[in-house]
Amino acid sequence: YLAKPVSQKELIDRVQEVLNRRRRAGAQGSVVLFLGLRGGTGTTTLAVNTALALIRSGPVVLWDASLSSGHAGLHLRIAPRISWLDWWRDGCSKGNLEAHLVSHPAGLSLFPAPLMPVTEAVEESMVGLTLDFLRERFTFVVIDGPSTLVPLGLVLCQQADQLFLVMTPEVGALQTTVMTLRALQSAGIPLERIHVVVNHAAGPGTLNIQTIERALGRAPVLTVPFDPNQAVALVQGNPLFLSHPNGPLAAAAHRLAGHVLSAVRQTGD
Repeated sequence: YLAKPVSQKELIDRVQEVLNRRRRAGAQGSVVLFLGLRGGTGTTTLAVNTALALIRSGPVVLWDASLSSGHAGLHLRIAPRISWLDWWRDGCSKGNLEAHLVSHPAGLSLFPAPLMPVTEAVEESMVGLTLDFLRERFTFVVIDGPSTLVPLGLVLCQQADQLFLVMTPEVGALQTTVMTLRALQSAGIPLERIHVVVNHAAGPGTLNIQTIERALGRAPVLTVPFDPNQAVALVQGNPLFLSHPNGPLAAAAHRLAGHVLSAVRQTGD
């Protein structure tokens, strides 16, 4: 229900949200989005390692949705020659989807980002069709989201079953996270689908967890400790979930995967 007067944008946003809810209810796979709108949050690290942690529960694809030369391939030591944008340009044929996916030895499929930063207009309307095809093929669609909400970020947020908003314990990152939560709420995205993750990507940070909770008005779903091995893992293209399975980052990936599985079971019930 919408109260008059209704703007065109508000009407379109609400219709899109209803369609997204129906799409999520009718599809098989679960869409998990990792979003970090400030550099250096370690969003890609968490997306990659969580995707690896989910493999034991079903087929997983990692969609690197970056528009500015994504780094998921670097984390996995994969040098793709083709990207999801190439698939969009080729007409989004369901039969041609597999040719644009790259397999990792651990069993993960990567839907790579364009190698060159995108300078053309991107049709965000293709997101729904893409997710429909990926949901049919995979149990989990893990998305390493773009660094901005426009044009793709907001649509991905609307269609994700779970959204992990990643921040570091710094003043600037906290401000960005608070404002992002407000923007997502204004766009009609239920806050219960959004989970804040505090990632000590570069060290201890300058804010304690109590300060962060007061500013957010909620407790983060997880605080990820600093793992000094991450820098080496990126250079070697060997995620810590595989190279240091008993380390703090791998433990965090296990917990995030457990959170995803718990939400899926609750939805099924």
